[in-house]
This record gives sequence, C-alpha cells and structure tokens, in this order.
Amino acid sequence: MYWTPAQQLAHMTVNGAALRTGDLYASGTVSGPAPEQRGSMLELSWNGTEPLSLSEPLREDGDAELGDVVEDRSAESPFEVAATALLPEEINRLLAPLEVKTVWHPAGI
Repeated sequence: MYWTPAQQLAHMTVNGAALRTGDLYASGTVSGPAPEQRGSMLELSWNGTEPLSLSEPLREDGDAELGDVVEDRSAESPFEVAATALLPEEINRLLAPLEVKTVWHPAGI
C-alpha cells in the first residue's frame, strides 16, 4: 500500500473532511484476490459490474442480509407512523383536565 493509515487520515482531514471517532475510510485496495474475500459494497459488486443479490449474507453467521440494510423509499417512516397513532391519544390525555364546562348565565354572557 502506498499510504499508511496515518497518512490517509492526515490527507483527508487537511482537505476538510469532517471525520469523527468511529468513521470508516477505505484505502482503495481490494480486500483479497478471491470474490469471497471482497469486503466493501464496491468490491462486492466489482465496481458495479457484477450484480448483487439482496439475500447476500452480510455476516458470517448469516444473521443479516443485504436486503435488510437497503432503504425502502416506499415504506412509511416509523417515526411518522408512531406520531400519527399516538398524537391524538396524547392530545386527548393532555386536554382532559382542561375540559371547559359551559355555565349558563341569565344575562347570556
């Protein structure tokens, strides 16, 4: 490899990349010569030239698949679903103690 990890990090940050603890960065090298040794999405698809299956396992134990992490843009946001379901109930709960009772007044005020 031409650059050391420390040099790669310095190069990115000096050019303005906002890096935080836990961020990942790639060297641009291929993880291994065999297809089963490829690690990143770019490597798995061989730079987009080979198709990927959504049932491609992401972990060695097979617990997660590629389809589990692909965004479904047609799905409703879990936050929106929860807010829509809980908001009327919460409003009623908060307004219940403030219930206003109409009081009859002879002057009609």
